[in-house]
Amino acid sequence: MIDMSVKDMTDQQLNRELAELMGYIVTEGEHDLWPEWYELKKNGVVQSGDLYKDWAWDNAPDYCSDTAASLEVQAKAIEVDAASYVQNLQEIKWGHMFTETLLVRIAELINASPRERAEAAYMTLSSRV
Repeated sequence: MIDMSVKDMTDQQLNRELAELMGYIVTEGEHDLWPEWYELKKNGVVQSGDLYKDWAWDNAPDYCSDTAASLEVQAKAIEVDAASYVQNLQEIKWGHMFTETLLVRIAELINASPRERAEAAYMTLSSRV
């Protein structure tokens, strides 16, 4: 069953939760002009800075709208637990999961490279001409 709390999250809330899971943090930083300064970091590297903590989080990836960011978080989820990710994706998309599907193989397809996707699309489309 779908966890309704994730369905109730705004994009901003979900993006922040995912950013934290992907290793982003916001810490107090130092700035010559501002007594309070917050820095968005990943793996100790400053990604951006801002006057307010929430604004600093706004500079984290937009996993809900940006295709590249969503593929990055998808790849991480598949790396962690491919079968679970595919089960969860089925529940999000369709409201249930199909247990007869070989979930790890589906995860491999979802994680195809752009080149692999382009080649498969060409083969499909050119066979229709």
